[in-house]
Amino acid sequence: MNNTQFFRISKNDVQALVKLSRQTFWEAYIAQTSEEDMNEYLDRAFSPSQLLEEIQNPKTVFYFVQEKNQRVGYLKMRWDRTPAQLPFDLSVEIERFYLLQDFYGQGLGQKMLDFCEALANKKGFVWMWLLVWPENKQGLRFYQKNGFEQFATKGFEFGGVVNEDWLMRKAIVSS
Repeated sequence: MNNTQFFRISKNDVQALVKLSRQTFWEAYIAQTSEEDMNEYLDRAFSPSQLLEEIQNPKTVFYFVQEKNQRVGYLKMRWDRTPAQLPFDLSVEIERFYLLQDFYGQGLGQKMLDFCEALANKKGFVWMWLLVWPENKQGLRFYQKNGFEQFATKGFEFGGVVNEDWLMRKAIVSS
């Protein structure tokens, strides 16, 4: 039985999204940074006003991932920006893709990615793309296993340091 559900996030869900996005980002990256740098980033990137603005963008969708009636992660897809190497109107970015650490290794990442691909296909996109930090070895393996390939790099500033993230893309197979 499939207990995983996806629920579209609305402006009424902002406080729950703030809490979940801060927790999942913290769990994913606190080992690589200071608490001060982490808190500065969380306050900027995951404030209620910032997330509300993102939710209200008509070219963005957020979904909660729920397992057995518990919110365990979320994802964000957007189609208002595209790297020059991809066709603008045919490409969608998976900008956020996070699970609570307690739910790693249970196949939920695969269900999330399958959901993203089905949604992208339904909306007529032919490419999915994302940024991934090259030090995130588990994430890189997951994306590569699922057909993503690196096609460029882009700077990502965090804690006063600019890291070169990988841009990865995958052609969407029409169903």
